[in-house]
Amino acid sequence: MSDRDLHFLLARLTPNAPIDLDGTSDKAQAVRGLDHRSTEASRAPSARIWTRTSPARPVLGIRVTAPLPDPASTAARITAAAIERDLTPVILCALPYSGLEPFGFRVERLSPGAAADQALEEAELVRFWDMVMVIDAADMADLG
Repeated sequence: MSDRDLHFLLARLTPNAPIDLDGTSDKAQAVRGLDHRSTEASRAPSARIWTRTSPARPVLGIRVTAPLPDPASTAARITAAAIERDLTPVILCALPYSGLEPFGFRVERLSPGAAADQALEEAELVRFWDMVMVIDAADMADLG
C-alpha cells in the first residue's frame, strides 16, 4: 500500500457496516457453500504468471486470532503504524471474517484447524511476503 492508499483508508474509516443484501438469497447461500479447494482450483499456478518481486516497503504481519472488539479502531492503529514506519500491513487470519476486510487491507487466510497447521501456513506466508515481524492484532488494539 502506498502512503496515498493509507491516507485514503484513514479518511474512509468508520465503524458502520453495510447491510448484506445478498445474504438471504438462495444463490448467495449456494455460492458460500462451495468448496474452493476442489481439484480444479488446487492446481499449482504458472510461475511465469505469479512471479513476484520483493515489495519496496517492509511487510508487517498482523495476526488476528479472535474477533476484534473494535475493528475500525484497530484499522486506524494499523494504518497509523504503516504510515509512521513506512510498512505494508498484511493480515493473517484463520477466522471466516477478520473485521479488517472492509478497510482494504490484504488479508491472507489460514485454514481453520490445528494450531500446528496454522503455524506452518503462517511460516510459509512470512517467507512469501518477506515479513519483518508478525504481531497480534489484540496487542495493537490494547495500545493507547
